[in-house]
Amino acid sequence: MPPPPLSHTPKSRTSAELPALPTVGAFLVGPAILSFFAVPEWYLAVAINAGLPLILLSAGVMLPLSLWARHRVLSGFWAGALILWAALELPGNRATVAPPGTPLRVASANLMFNAASTHPLIDELLAADADVLILQEVSPIWQSALEERLGEAYPYGRLWAESSPFGIGLLSRLPMEVEAWVGGGGMRHAKGVLQLDGRSLTVFSLHPIAPNRPENATVWQQEFASFETIGPGLQIVGGDLNATPSNHAFRRLLSALQARDAFAECGQARARTFPAGLPLARIDHLMLGEGVHCSAIRVGEQSASDHRAVYADLVVVGE
Repeated sequence: MPPPPLSHTPKSRTSAELPALPTVGAFLVGPAILSFFAVPEWYLAVAINAGLPLILLSAGVMLPLSLWARHRVLSGFWAGALILWAALELPGNRATVAPPGTPLRVASANLMFNAASTHPLIDELLAADADVLILQEVSPIWQSALEERLGEAYPYGRLWAESSPFGIGLLSRLPMEVEAWVGGGGMRHAKGVLQLDGRSLTVFSLHPIAPNRPENATVWQQEFASFETIGPGLQIVGGDLNATPSNHAFRRLLSALQARDAFAECGQARARTFPAGLPLARIDHLMLGEGVHCSAIRVGEQSASDHRAVYADLVVVGE
């Protein structure tokens, strides 16, 4: 008697047969997704959430693996992650038209305190011909180079140099009074006030520590909490925030400042600034308070630092 025909009915794979990658990935990405909706307490979630769009992009690989494993829960999780990525990354590239007002060109740059050379980025800053420079990671070497090559063009402002990533500064062609501004985590930032056609415009250079260790994540959260106390006003808040636009703390800060993301307002929401060699995320920002509008914005080309600089043409119309 011939043997019965083999069944070709596909069998569902058990959890023991699941690919390890989507399972482990779900445990790592899950807290980051939750932290999109609330400020996380677990430091690893803080660090992962800072680069959330890049993390979610892994769903492009994890979802097919989960579907291959025929696991509904994992497939649903990674499908949701992919939808969240699309919601964060695909919309928001429609520019608004800036109203008439006083033009102001601003550049923001993380210089990289231990950069091999200062010349390429300074050349780019000079060519940009900005009115105000918002600077982070100002080291003693950078301070000397900036004063030597930009001192005449930018006679106003102040630099606080450190032999670490935490030097900060503001430079201006226009008269500007600059002072240190200390955040809730004890980090020094810079605050400047300049007079523009009879109006007082405030400019901040912010650079909280990267949340890459438990103690750093705590300081990062304290810094962001203190940034919210700046409040609304006729102001430009810029710098390397070590957070992407989808980060919950960043979005809450925009709300507290009643500010707008300059990249989004100028139709460049998907611009990338880090790492400079192959930009994958935007952690360098310009936030515009009421009365300040973006007419054009771009990311620099120079990769001598590990960040690309940001150059924006703004219009000031506030009282």
